[in-house]
Amino acid sequence: MASRHERRAVRCVAVALWLSLGLAGAAPLEAQAPTAPSRATSEAAVTEARLLFQAGNAAADAAQFADALVHFTRAFELSGNPAALYNVARTLRALGRHLEARDAFDRLLTEHVVSEATRAEATALRQEEARRISTLTLLDLPGPGVDLALRVDGTGRPDPGGRPLVLELDPGAHGLLVQREHFRPFTWDGVLGEGQREAVRVQLEPEPTGRTLAEEPLVWIVTGVVLLAGGAVAGGLLWEDAQLNPGSTRVIRL
Repeated sequence: MASRHERRAVRCVAVALWLSLGLAGAAPLEAQAPTAPSRATSEAAVTEARLLFQAGNAAADAAQFADALVHFTRAFELSGNPAALYNVARTLRALGRHLEARDAFDRLLTEHVVSEATRAEATALRQEEARRISTLTLLDLPGPGVDLALRVDGTGRPDPGGRPLVLELDPGAHGLLVQREHFRPFTWDGVLGEGQREAVRVQLEPEPTGRTLAEEPLVWIVTGVVLLAGGAVAGGLLWEDAQLNPGSTRVIRL
């Protein structure tokens, strides 16, 4: 859980950033992020974003970070204001979502103009979040041309084709599922600590053909050979029995 200092940092630093950009009453800067507005933002949107920003600060002060994240995210979508994006990153950090926090700090640092003090602090926080991210390296996967289905914690993951495949994950308990047609699913469960590097060998075993014993050709071949051999032996025994029978036409009479 985030400390009181962390809650105040989410609020105070970003408020200063918001005001330093002159956005208390002016149109906000546009951002290049996919969720940011692509054209000049209306005054109504600026007003709504400001109210959402304030609601996010209040939620952060009350340690209600999930609610704060919703407010800050929507404020950024409406305004493109880097102050809102900064608070998104800080809130993700407070929630322990270090992978997303690092990416949000990266967006702030690469797509927005901020003060040197804010840039220095965001860079330090970004590096700290990067050190907390764990990795799971998948060894022995088939080549990138093979169609695989990857799921981590129940969510599908794309296969970029790199081998070995490295998955970045937040610390904690995780479950992995690897599927390939005509192969048994491979599963892994484990707990990763902060910054832990774990490697897993993925063993995909072919599924049984599914044919019954009676459907296997080799079974019929072996069965036929046995029957033929058995018939020959039985015929020979009958022949010998006929020769030893006194009533047989094959008995030589003296």
